[in-house]
Amino acid sequence: MGRVPPKRISAGDARYEAARPEHVCYKKQHWHHEDGLVTEYVAKLEERSELGLASVSNCHKGVARRYGLKGISARGRTSVREGAYLLERRHGRRLGFYTLTCPYTDEISIYSYNQNINYIQRTYFQELKREYERQGCSWSYVSVLEIQATRFHDTGIPVLHIHYIAPCYKQGGYEWIVESDTLRSIWKRCLYNVLGGCVAIGASVDSSVVRTSAVGYISKYMSKGSSETSFLAEVCPEQLPSQWWSMSQNVRKAIKAATIRLPQEICESILYNPCTDPSSPLYLRYYKFVYIQSRGEEKLVGLSGNMLPIPAYNALSSVPLSLHLYNL
Repeated sequence: MGRVPPKRISAGDARYEAARPEHVCYKKQHWHHEDGLVTEYVAKLEERSELGLASVSNCHKGVARRYGLKGISARGRTSVREGAYLLERRHGRRLGFYTLTCPYTDEISIYSYNQNINYIQRTYFQELKREYERQGCSWSYVSVLEIQATRFHDTGIPVLHIHYIAPCYKQGGYEWIVESDTLRSIWKRCLYNVLGGCVAIGASVDSSVVRTSAVGYISKYMSKGSSETSFLAEVCPEQLPSQWWSMSQNVRKAIKAATIRLPQEICESILYNPCTDPSSPLYLRYYKFVYIQSRGEEKLVGLSGNMLPIPAYNALSSVPLSLHLYNL
């Protein structure tokens, strides 16, 4: 019996190991419009920490599931439509539809932009609110985020866009509250404050007047990118925002004030005996029952529909009610 001593490392080998560059290998997946899902193995030079600690995260921990990986929620869609509808009733054809796009072209900057999109958007709206107040106007908005599907399919790089609706004209005329050059200046300043660097943003801000329906404008972008969102949630969830929509506080309060709570007996009558008589105040122009599978059988849990206004309860007497009843 005996012991074999470990091989001694020479001083020269030790100095080489201490000074040589270290590489980290990782798997990268992206979508190609012809080849589909493409997997690449990339070797990246690891930056050494002054404390002697690795700068890469522990790959064994994985990424925790978080809010936003499934895209905008059903409640979020409803809130955005309600907010856009109230803005349209308040401002009519004096609303603007604005789009903020990513001005970066290199992959690293785009990834940083996506990861910080919620903070960038918040700082942009805060600055815009101050600009509206300087012009003597009230700041109200509803916004959604969208993945540019065409660009993602062509390049394999996800890019988020911001779309929002807000009043565009000053009271009593058709002078824009905030000119396009000012919007670009604010957008550029917010990007620089968060990500740094200088970038041309001339084509990354677009503004137009809402000509038809504000709800229609904003709804179009809530229906896009569902398949891309599902794919990115599995491949690179950090590139998806935690919040896909937002609105100003005054719009939230307006929605709450315009929400009508019907008495229990009226709700029961509508849910269990929907009225199809046009002369009745409880007439439903259309409705759909909501069922779920529970213990092997279908259970009626709600009703979704649209009814004429009930004058006794509806302060906005000309507004049809969007009805959602739940029997939980």
